[in-house]
Amino acid sequence: MLTELLSSCVGFVIISDNLVQVNSDIEKWLDSFGLTSSMTSIILHTDQEKAVGDVVTKATRKYLFQIRRAAPQQHRSIGAAERAVRKLKESLAVLRSDINKFGLDVRFSFPGLRDVVTYLALMNNHFGRAGGTDLSPLETSAGRSLS
Repeated sequence: MLTELLSSCVGFVIISDNLVQVNSDIEKWLDSFGLTSSMTSIILHTDQEKAVGDVVTKATRKYLFQIRRAAPQQHRSIGAAERAVRKLKESLAVLRSDINKFGLDVRFSFPGLRDVVTYLALMNNHFGRAGGTDLSPLETSAGRSLS
């Protein structure tokens, strides 16, 4: 679960044994958040700094990372992650309900789940609302309305 705090963009990465695929997915989500500089650090707030650091910092040489342990009082960063988890669960339930009407369901395999969570994240980033504004998360990142 990746959440960019300024724009409220989310990205969901399925972790598997295929580290090349995982690294590629992480880099693609960071790119889609508009984080393109190798000159400034991305600060990751997490309660699992060792595990997250091992996965994310090795994903790409394109970005520099600082891994920080999220303190209990860091409501903004922890709250954003918790909201992203809730958003994923609720969106997945709605999607499954909608496609169940046609006798279909999500295929719980790596490629099936990866496609579903990518679709759900893109729906949020393109059509959701960020921070009480009328802009989507991607529009917030761009600083303007998008078509």
